Amino acid sequence: MQQSALPMSDFLQANSLEDAPFLCMPGIREYHDNPAHSGDSWLLHRRSGEGSLAFIVDKIIKYGTGPIDQLPVHLQLAVGAPMVSPQAIPE
Repeated sequence: MQQSALPMSDFLQANSLEDAPFLCMPGIREYHDNPAHSGDSWLLHRRSGEGSLAFIVDKIIKYGTGPIDQLPVHLQLAVGAPMVSPQAIPE
């Protein structure tokens, strides 16, 4: 039974296994170059700020790394000093 799971999204897409994946969202040039989005011109999104670096980074944080903070992470650290005999320390 799976305790925690991230929701699957179509954030990254590739046309085939040989092609490099790309961010699938309006404003990203690769999105508009894809034949599936041929009716959605890239130039229509430029004035709204979509495709700008700030927009892209915001979406990567929101949809790419944001869901990770919902996973419970449990860490247990053991800190200790090495045991050295006082006689082994040179004067």
